[in-house]
Amino acid sequence: MTDLLDGLLPDPDQVIAGGEVFKEGSRNHSVRVELAGLPYFLKRYNCRGWGYRLGNLLRQSRAVRTWRVHLEFLRRGIPIQDPLLCLEERKFRLLGRSYLLTGFVEGASSLMELWPTLTVEEKPSLLRCLAEQLGHMHRFAALHGDLKWYNILIRCEAATWQPKLVDLDGSRVLRRVSARKAREDIGRFLRDLEAHESDPRLKTLFEEIWRERAGLE
Repeated sequence: MTDLLDGLLPDPDQVIAGGEVFKEGSRNHSVRVELAGLPYFLKRYNCRGWGYRLGNLLRQSRAVRTWRVHLEFLRRGIPIQDPLLCLEERKFRLLGRSYLLTGFVEGASSLMELWPTLTVEEKPSLLRCLAEQLGHMHRFAALHGDLKWYNILIRCEAATWQPKLVDLDGSRVLRRVSARKAREDIGRFLRDLEAHESDPRLKTLFEEIWRERAGLE
């Protein structure tokens, strides 16, 4: 971990400038970087002026909040990228930029990219895996908040699906999750399924397994 910190400091932005850009916006900037010869995912949460600085004076940065959500997801056995480092810039408690470093999923494709390449046999197999994982997440009172298919990475090794959930900025862990909230959370996933799969039996298969795993039967 010391090697990773040394690789980022004193200027994480210099590391970001040399990375492979995944997302660039006014709120955050995400890149693939290499530190100590290994790939990582680095996200910067931008400072957006004095209103942002004052609004975060007495509260945690988005990077820290997302870091804590990552740790809670890990404790519940939810498949995500490992959280490795979290950094904040503060001066007189005023928040500047903040950063979150996680593992990088090598050899993975988003579900959106992967789905059109799957065979008739592979599609139900993958949906069963995802239904079990997402049902497990909801059973343990965790909500992702944006389950679009671009936020689900898939890698297959030794004929075994290995999903990873990414982009946990809007994720939450509650004391309990109501059936309504769980259905709202899974709704984003189902919209993509309906948009990109014409066989309604696959949606039925997914929903049956997800409900059982989530404890909604």
